[in-house]
Amino acid sequence: MTTPVHAVPAREETIFVAPGSHQCRIYVMPYHMRPGQKPGDIAWEYQQRDWKEIGLLDSRLNCAVSSP
Repeated sequence: MTTPVHAVPAREETIFVAPGSHQCRIYVMPYHMRPGQKPGDIAWEYQQRDWKEIGLLDSRLNCAVSSP
């Protein structure tokens, strides 16, 4: 007897590069953004709770730090 295989739906995430004066922070959001939606449209409480910082770009846009 075989066990049925259930497909796991793909996670929809958004990568956001937040520009700064000397470096850019890279965040991942655990949800898909709609066309035309900006990260600033997300309520501050969700930004603090849901977003995860995963990297940092230096002033030459080289990856200075990254996190899996």
